[in-house]
Amino acid sequence: MRGGFAALATLALLAGCITTPAGQLDPAARLLPGLDAEGFAPALFSGFEFLELDLAVEDGLRLHADVYLPVDPLAGAGADVPTTFPTVLVLSPYWGGGTGGRGEIGYMPYDFLVQRLLPRGYAVVFGDLAGNGGSSGCWDFMGPVERKSAVAMVEAIAAQDWSDGKIGMMGLSYDGMTQIMAASDAAPHLVTVVPAAPLTHAYAGLIQNGVHYAGGWHATVGFYESASLLGPGPTSTARHPGWIETVRDSPRCMADNHLGYTPLHAYNDYFQARDYRPLGANVKASVFYIQGWMDQAVKPDNFGEWFDAVPTMKKAWLGHWYHEYPTAENAGRDDMYLTLHRWFDFTLKGIPNGIDKEPVYDVQDSQGRWRRADAWPPADATPLTLQLGADGTLVQSGAKPGRLTFGGAENLQGFVLGDGRGTLAFETDALADGLHIVGRPVLNLTLSSDRPAGTIIARLWDGDRLVSQGAYNLLYAAGLESPQPLTPGAPVTLGFEMYPTDWALTPGSALKLTLETQDRRLWYDPDATGAALTLDASETALLTLTTVQVAPESIFLTSCGEQWKKVVDDCWLDLEDKGVES
Repeated sequence: MRGGFAALATLALLAGCITTPAGQLDPAARLLPGLDAEGFAPALFSGFEFLELDLAVEDGLRLHADVYLPVDPLAGAGADVPTTFPTVLVLSPYWGGGTGGRGEIGYMPYDFLVQRLLPRGYAVVFGDLAGNGGSSGCWDFMGPVERKSAVAMVEAIAAQDWSDGKIGMMGLSYDGMTQIMAASDAAPHLVTVVPAAPLTHAYAGLIQNGVHYAGGWHATVGFYESASLLGPGPTSTARHPGWIETVRDSPRCMADNHLGYTPLHAYNDYFQARDYRPLGANVKASVFYIQGWMDQAVKPDNFGEWFDAVPTMKKAWLGHWYHEYPTAENAGRDDMYLTLHRWFDFTLKGIPNGIDKEPVYDVQDSQGRWRRADAWPPADATPLTLQLGADGTLVQSGAKPGRLTFGGAENLQGFVLGDGRGTLAFETDALADGLHIVGRPVLNLTLSSDRPAGTIIARLWDGDRLVSQGAYNLLYAAGLESPQPLTPGAPVTLGFEMYPTDWALTPGSALKLTLETQDRRLWYDPDATGAALTLDASETALLTLTTVQVAPESIFLTSCGEQWKKVVDDCWLDLEDKGVES
């Protein structure tokens, strides 16, 4: 099946008029022969061929994929038009009946692959993860079958006669998780991955420190089980054999999928086998990681250990957006598509465009300001430790000691909070010089419960803006692997990290910490025990922050929008992302 690029004429014009932000493109790349005026791989093809692959791989696993190949060389493309192509793979549980073969997925970050990269000599593949669509096997939530299918899909694509053997991956959410799996297991032909908002360990997808996320998160396993059993539909009969095999294996798959659930949400063997953080050091591919601090689906505590351990060339964009890509509308970056193109040009085509020489991190703070850094938190960051005082203060030293009780059964019904008993609040004085927090705030507390259980929920606030949050089930004070019942009235000391952030409090503002046993925001499950906790507000009640001084000249972009109206007066805004039709 063949098709044309509806956007090709537009893309060809864009190639000559794109303005790339200063410092992001090595000028020498523009002088290399065979590249367009902006230093990108030039458009060479005017159409595409669509085909479906049914791939038999090891252990009887059947994998299915939709493939888009560039065809119909443009006039003037020259005699050296390639016949084999580097490939960008989006491996997902979501394709179901396929992508339709029209070259338009309906989601702009993925349409970018077809609209911009395909005519420039890239193949684009949308693959079905094991147990989904036309691929056989179990839906296995980051487990052994999914891992095997991720590596096998990369290697099967690399073996095709139209492939040049270089595979990159891209995708958001679950489509980012498949990249974590393939990269962690060092798929031999995987050259680069661009995961956006991926889980790096399955436990963090559902639970934080023994506290389950509320609402629909309890239905996660059942949702994906059901989706894996849905037929691919009548339009893609080639997918039916793999789907039939999945249905055949589903009773065993479903039994395995529920091994991780325990009533008290321990980090057990099931979750340990689905924790990729220790495998970051095994990665051979380059990594471009994207994470928003405001992500409601893949919580920001998934970022950190895995990426930090990766030993290869890497890049990260971090900032204040939701479960989405940091486009101009979402985060102020009108150069996202250009940057992704440059990344793939360098890693898959070897074009020396200078992206490998840039600082590792592009970071956006809570005021919408972007800066670049080689390390995050920066090497010159300094710790700031604040004590929680019995008088509600949050001070560097000399806090008033005392014991404060909060929560209790009366706060379980209707979540009666904020009355001095259901919630404790600690606040700094007005900060004359402001405060810039980076990384993960850490809480160290000594607590006792009036019963053998209890949960604490902590949040940091800048006025009414949420800075960071975290929760802990006191049954796991000695470790998340095994719950230990509390002795009522006996003190328990624990320390835990909150979500990472990059937050700039302006001069005159104050930082507030709230502690509660029932979550009024319904982010976490309620504590059905109705425990009352007593906090020992003394030198053991500590909030430790990592802080930096940001030089004004380090800011290269200030973006604006609804979420920054309170803090941004004069900002840059351009809702047209460059390099792809919107």
